[in-house]
Amino acid sequence: MGTHSNEARVTRAELQEALDASPTVRRNRLLDSSPDAPGARWDWDGQPEEARQERDALRSSIEDLQERVGTLDRDLAAERRRAGDLSRALRELADARLWNRRTALRRIRIQGLLK
Repeated sequence: MGTHSNEARVTRAELQEALDASPTVRRNRLLDSSPDAPGARWDWDGQPEEARQERDALRSSIEDLQERVGTLDRDLAAERRRAGDLSRALRELADARLWNRRTALRRIRIQGLLK
């Protein structure tokens, strides 16, 4: 990709000089947590209490769902481990010679993979 002759070229030094020249930090007024910040209070269409209750209910719901997702992730990991163990046991049984299958089955039972 070539550069066009009419594009402005800024060197690293010029960029650094411009950044150093502006010491003021621009803050996002929506993210500013101070109570005096402009925009700190939202207009909840004249129903701040109802909106606050709805927001709190949604936050609680989010926390419950995140907890449920964590539980499901742990269950999934456990089931994947079990599937891997069963796959290895089946491979061991398939690789066992005819006269070693009883021993392989006994090992699989001991591991609790076969009832």
